Amino acid sequence: MARVFVLRRSTLILFGALFAVVLIAAFYISSVNSDTPASAAASTAEYHIAVIEFEGKTKQGQEYEIYRFDPGTIYVQHGQQVTLNFHGVHGAQHPFIIEGYNIQDTVKKGETTSVQFTADRKGTFRIICIAHDEHTSHVPMIGYLVVN
Repeated sequence: MARVFVLRRSTLILFGALFAVVLIAAFYISSVNSDTPASAAASTAEYHIAVIEFEGKTKQGQEYEIYRFDPGTIYVQHGQQVTLNFHGVHGAQHPFIIEGYNIQDTVKKGETTSVQFTADRKGTFRIICIAHDEHTSHVPMIGYLVVN
């Protein structure tokens, strides 16, 4: 003999609302997780990098210098158009190169130097200040560009 289930109106409304929420959540998640290279290539990423120097003395009186790009690491997507704006905060000038992208320029104190390129090579590439690239008397001035 067949059984008949009788559902109250409030139960049907509850099931309908839950179904709608699950459907909306599934649509949202699928749209957020769509990772198409075309969207990365179409977008432009712009970053601002401060060029900074610090000087100090140890307790023993030894002088030291620290040079840095801040932030020290920039993350971009493969295929993305990138603009890096270097702001000269300290030091007369800092000539720099971005390894792997054949980019070379100089940022001067009080000025902004912008470089634009397409992140068409995956990997981690050093941003090096040519004037402060060794560690004999100070910490080298090196940042990183990470292309995923």
